[in-house]
Amino acid sequence: MKKLCIGSLLFIIVIFAAGIINIVNPNKPSVSLAENRKLQEKPVFSVSSFFDKSYANNYSAYYSDTFIQRDTLIQYRRAADKFFGFKKNMKIEISKPVNTPSPSALPINTVTYSPSPSPANTCTPATSQTEAPPSPTASVLPTPSPTPKPEYRAASAIEVLKSPFFLVDNNVVATIWAKDESLKKYAMFINELKDSMGEHVNVYSMVIPTAMEYFNLSDMQYITGSQKQMVEDIAQYTNDSVIDVDAYNALFHHCKEYIYYKTDHHWTHLGAYYAYTALMQAMGKEQDIVPLESYVDREVIEGFIGSAYRKTNQDERVLNNPDTLIAYYPLVEYKYIMHKKTGPIEKRLNDLAYVNPNNQYYNMFMSGGNGVYHEFTTENKNGRTILVICDSYGASFVHFLLPHYEKVYIMDTRFYDREYLNNMTIDTFAKSIHADDITTLLYMDSVAYTFNTDALYGLLK
Repeated sequence: MKKLCIGSLLFIIVIFAAGIINIVNPNKPSVSLAENRKLQEKPVFSVSSFFDKSYANNYSAYYSDTFIQRDTLIQYRRAADKFFGFKKNMKIEISKPVNTPSPSALPINTVTYSPSPSPANTCTPATSQTEAPPSPTASVLPTPSPTPKPEYRAASAIEVLKSPFFLVDNNVVATIWAKDESLKKYAMFINELKDSMGEHVNVYSMVIPTAMEYFNLSDMQYITGSQKQMVEDIAQYTNDSVIDVDAYNALFHHCKEYIYYKTDHHWTHLGAYYAYTALMQAMGKEQDIVPLESYVDREVIEGFIGSAYRKTNQDERVLNNPDTLIAYYPLVEYKYIMHKKTGPIEKRLNDLAYVNPNNQYYNMFMSGGNGVYHEFTTENKNGRTILVICDSYGASFVHFLLPHYEKVYIMDTRFYDREYLNNMTIDTFAKSIHADDITTLLYMDSVAYTFNTDALYGLLK
């Protein structure tokens, strides 16, 4: 009994001490790498927020999100779940034939890549000799022949991993259910941004579906919401002055190609390219689309295990199906400045330093992309400037914009920092850089839930 009392007392002391340390800790994180999301910010107290209980609720979320060593504790919990077998292992067979080829070659579980390019940001690096996945469609430029109707990818089996993740024929995909309130809040953001910028600045809206959308799961609609409907709803809520980019169908026409990773929630560089063609078409610049075959210089990196591995309790079914990461190099000379809270620093767009066992390989794009904003100056002298308001999907998209602009700015909403930007709202920032074009580029998860769109809308206020 005495030992039990001592143990209980020690437990209380540890919990109390951890709580005190957490409250006084000045270095609270703003982003969770383990969950790949922005954390709750400390709420501002007001009498109204106190009485409607929003202050207490938001402070509770802030305290939980910024608890000391939170990401480490999450990893310990996942390891414990795996060790004790706390996971479902249900498999749903789908009685449909599968006659489509695998979207990629079978990669090996090792990292191989070509020697790093010279320190200068040149566009002629050594190209890896590693065998790449099957070639994409030869050209996406319009042709006189009729365009075939796209078809969803066949699926033979769905396995439950860990909510909200499923394994569809060795592809990790996440379910998604959008709140109409959230879609409307995103539309409010893009509408008010356009109103603020005026008629001389083109504002485009681009929302990217998750990989799950392009599998034929018509008999299992209870698993996930229709992202096609979500895209259509957003288009309905946005004003006519905002130009909607049809990235949905641009990806749909190529969904049997390797446009999404199997072990990661991101699109591949090929997927980003097809979305770029949709943006150019929305701009009325189809004739300026750079053919994919022009990007002859690239890195091919085998053995990529993406974010889904740690998000599914390090499930071996994910580990045993690694991806191939292909990174194209830009076609024009450029200078890349990442603006961080500590000041500006020159970086490279494809940074092989991130290809190591301690990093997610996708972070090689835009050197991790964790700056307040990113500034690219190209060799073009056309005086054109574009601002891309995005999440991590923008890191592998910027390459394809460089041939068309003199200045390209990337603003990842997760790292927006008012203090660094002299309290500028995002529309004020766009005016300060004299943006000619502005486009959003957001993964569906970033617009489907109100905790994301509330934060996005807050960039205008």
